[in-house]
Amino acid sequence: MKSLCAPSPDWHQAAAAIEVLCVGAAIGGKIKPDATVADMIDAAFSTTWPSECASTAPEMRALYDKIAGARDRIASIAHAQIASMKGGRAGPMLNPGKIVGPVRDLRQAKWRLRFIPPNDDRNEPAKTYREVKAMLGAAADAEMGVRQVWLNAMEGAFGEAATRASILSTLDAARAAVADAGIGANNSSKQLAEALDRLRLVQFDESLTAARTLAKQEDGVAALPYYGRGRRNAVEAGTALVAATQAFLDAVDQNLGTNSQSLDAKHAALDESLARIDTSLAAIENDLLEMTAPKGAHADAA
Repeated sequence: MKSLCAPSPDWHQAAAAIEVLCVGAAIGGKIKPDATVADMIDAAFSTTWPSECASTAPEMRALYDKIAGARDRIASIAHAQIASMKGGRAGPMLNPGKIVGPVRDLRQAKWRLRFIPPNDDRNEPAKTYREVKAMLGAAADAEMGVRQVWLNAMEGAFGEAATRASILSTLDAARAAVADAGIGANNSSKQLAEALDRLRLVQFDESLTAARTLAKQEDGVAALPYYGRGRRNAVEAGTALVAATQAFLDAVDQNLGTNSQSLDAKHAALDESLARIDTSLAAIENDLLEMTAPKGAHADAA
C-alpha cells in the first residue's frame, strides 16, 4: 500500500487527486477563467458542486458525472494526505505547501493531466484519474463543437447582435401582426408563445456571451473553465425557440400561399366569365346587325 502512495516521477497520488477535483470543479462552473490559485483550491474542495454541469455535449456531461460521483472519495484521500493539524480549527486543515504546487502545475499545463497511474492500481484516485485523462480531450472538443453549432444557429436565426430582449420584442410583435391580419398559423403560434415564455426564464444573454468567448479559444482542454459558463437550460431554450420560430413562419407562409391561390382561382374564374360574356355580347351584336340590315343588302350578299 505504501508503494502505491509513495510519489514517483510518473505518479503522485495527492497531486493527482487535486488535479481531478480541479477539473471537475471547472466543468461544474465552480472555477472561473480568471480564478486565482486560492479560488481553485476552494472550488476543488467545495461540497456544493452542482448536480449537473452547464455542458450540453454527452461526452462532457458523462465526464462531469464520473468525477462528481467519485468526488467525496477522492477529496477524502487528498485531504488525508495534505492535511495539517495546525490552524486552531476543529479537525485538520489543508496544508498550503502541499496543495498550491499541484494547482499551479495544472494551470501551467493548461488543464492537461500529467501523471500516469500504476497499471496495477485500481483504487481511487488512480481509477478515476486514468478514466478522466482518457476522456478529457474528446469531451472538450465535443463541447466546443456543440457550443459553436449552437452559436451559429442562434446568430443565423436572430442575428449576430441579438439579445434576449430584442428577440422577445421582435417575435412578440410578429405574432401580434399575424393575428391582427387574420392570417392562420395553425398551432404554431401557441407553440411559439410557449417557447418565448421559456426564453424569458433563462439566462440567454449569458450563454450567448459564453459561447462567443469560447469560440475565440483555440485549445479545447485549455478552455476548460469556460465550459462552466452559460446555462444548459438557456441553450435548450434557444434551440427550441429556433424550431418554434421556423414552424411559425412556415405555417404563415403556407396559409399566405393558400389564400393567394384561392384569390388567383377566383380571378381566373372571373376572367373566364368575362370572356364568355364578351363572346355572348359579340354574338348578340351580330344577330342585331343582321336583323336591322336592309333586305336589299341580303339580296346583294346572296
